Amino acid sequence: MNLLEIEENAWSTLDGIVGDPKSALRNMNLCSVDQLGRPQARIVILRSVDRTSRTLEFHTDVRSSKWQQLSSNPTVTVLGYCSIQRLQLRFMGKAELFSPATSAANETWQSLPHWTRSTYQGGPPGDELAFGDEDTDVHIETTTIETGQDQFGVIKVTVSSLDWFQLQRQNNKRAEFTYDQESTQVSARWINP
Repeated sequence: MNLLEIEENAWSTLDGIVGDPKSALRNMNLCSVDQLGRPQARIVILRSVDRTSRTLEFHTDVRSSKWQQLSSNPTVTVLGYCSIQRLQLRFMGKAELFSPATSAANETWQSLPHWTRSTYQGGPPGDELAFGDEDTDVHIETTTIETGQDQFGVIKVTVSSLDWFQLQRQNNKRAEFTYDQESTQVSARWINP
């Protein structure tokens, strides 16, 4: 594949895996920086891809540390890896946050299934949780499903660069693509693996 085909394939691969819960690439690593300048990484689920605007969408609880970190410093790296294809995609960009009061978060919330909505109804992420004994199932008690909506936020990452890395037994290949503020590709080049 040439550089044009590689870049097109990377974005169409992402587009195709959004609805596939079995795809390893759908589980991406979102890396931010905390208030002390320490790198923080966590797995997030890729929910949507817009190839035209070069954006990746993720969902989160607005009480989470990642939401606070991205509020202070929106610069992120998003890393995905598929062991079957031996393909690593690393995106750098800026995160834009859509809080529960925004139409973007509200419209997305309306499209979520009941089970997904229920995951936003518990206490703040990272708070201590008393489970009781190990044999007891913990169930979230709710009065209405909408109680979780106040905690639901959308993260959209506008990609400024894509580092594509194809691992092979011999002759690993790596390419870098950069985009301007209008999401237009401004460079494409082969780089050393």
